[in-house]
Amino acid sequence: MLVWTTTPWTLAANVALAVNPNIEYVMVRLEGDHRPLILAKEAMNILKGCDKIVLKTMKGAELLGKTYETCFPHMPNQENINHQIVPWDEVDAHEGTGIVHIAPGCGEEDYGLGKALGLEKVQPVDESGTFMEGFDFLTGKSVKDVTQLVFHQLEQDHKLFKVLDYEHSYPVCWRCKTEVIYRLVKEWYIKCDDIRPKLIEAAKEVVWEPEHMGKRMNDWLTNMGDWNISRKRFYGLPLPFYVCDTCGKLTVIGSKKRVIGPTTWRKPLTRTTSSVDRCRGDSVSTLQVNSFKSARYR
Repeated sequence: MLVWTTTPWTLAANVALAVNPNIEYVMVRLEGDHRPLILAKEAMNILKGCDKIVLKTMKGAELLGKTYETCFPHMPNQENINHQIVPWDEVDAHEGTGIVHIAPGCGEEDYGLGKALGLEKVQPVDESGTFMEGFDFLTGKSVKDVTQLVFHQLEQDHKLFKVLDYEHSYPVCWRCKTEVIYRLVKEWYIKCDDIRPKLIEAAKEVVWEPEHMGKRMNDWLTNMGDWNISRKRFYGLPLPFYVCDTCGKLTVIGSKKRVIGPTTWRKPLTRTTSSVDRCRGDSVSTLQVNSFKSARYR
């Protein structure tokens, strides 16, 4: 399978390959290479200048469900994944090879497809963009520094076909212009579908100045996705949500008074000790608050 990517670091998190069931694909053998290549028929210009023989033509649907060896099967975090070819109608042959590498832990669209198909999710890097344990030669290295390492390893494993320059759009931080990456993390969201009608009705009661801002707000409310309310920056607000690891019960602390209690309200916060009992399966655990700056489960 001839696959292309503009983000080589994500190959360590590959879990599937996606093809369009309705596109025609070809199996091609290049002169001097005993292994045939499979790619979209419309993408054969990538092989321009190569002596080749077309062995077979097929629809993408014929490839679905077939398994393959991923780029780095020796990585511990790849060993137990069943790498398969999956369908995706968004795949085309106008750029690339018509075969898309899927890494749900490294991209929004990949995550959406992975969620719909029940694919594994491999999240390879920490919040600083450094590869975590279990990723072999990449562990401890930043995503900014691994491109050539990835190319070298693929070449050593006889899996690198071609490296070329390709101009494309890429997200950058609007403040410092540093390139950013997608990373799968757990966050808290408000499910907007449940409250969307109320939000739209409330917006209609507002007198908007200038008037066209009302339409802009209505468009935003109509099309917005779920609302992320958790943050990982120093200017974000901490959320007083506590989930029991055993029974899954969610406790939301709604006020200082609920945490501290009326009998200790007048004591200095730094010396206040109170507790909130929570269910933990068959036993009860205590959340001890020594100050409003730190809390821990016992």
